[in-house]
Amino acid sequence: MTWLRRGVELFEDLDAGALAFYLRAHRRPEVAGWSARDPDPRVFEFVPAAPARVLDVGCGGGRHGHALAARGYEVVGVDLFERPLRVARARPGAEFLRAAATHLTDVLGNRRFDAVLDVLGPASDLRAERLGAYAAQVRALLAPGGRWIVFSFLSEQELAGAFAGFRVASREADAVGAWTVAYA
Repeated sequence: MTWLRRGVELFEDLDAGALAFYLRAHRRPEVAGWSARDPDPRVFEFVPAAPARVLDVGCGGGRHGHALAARGYEVVGVDLFERPLRVARARPGAEFLRAAATHLTDVLGNRRFDAVLDVLGPASDLRAERLGAYAAQVRALLAPGGRWIVFSFLSEQELAGAFAGFRVASREADAVGAWTVAYA
């Protein structure tokens, strides 16, 4: 499969609204907030204690990955787009790789993580029929007892299929979306 065909296939995983947003963001990066440095403080409520291994899926410019690394976590951030990864890689402290949420093991192999973090990433951006493929990748990368921490715009019903086979421990909604913590 050529790189171009693979790229088109990966972009087809995205919801139409998400794809439109990212295309605009590549023309005007300030739209995406990739240079934002302040992490959402709620992330620290849900991750296991340091030094845990955390995979940040849809990491963008690395704001959560860098904040976690500064607190003693071993962090790998992945994103579908190279432009925000360049922002993330400009600061030391974490590893940042290009990968699609539905093909994480192609890049990460048999690595295991204590937590997989998704803050307004693939769980908000993927087409509904691709959430199961993403969940399978998360399951393959989580260490036994690992946590999948998701902040998404999607409703509990829309995410239900993705969390099949996980034990949902908590769900906390706010004005923007909801935090869901699930265990493998």
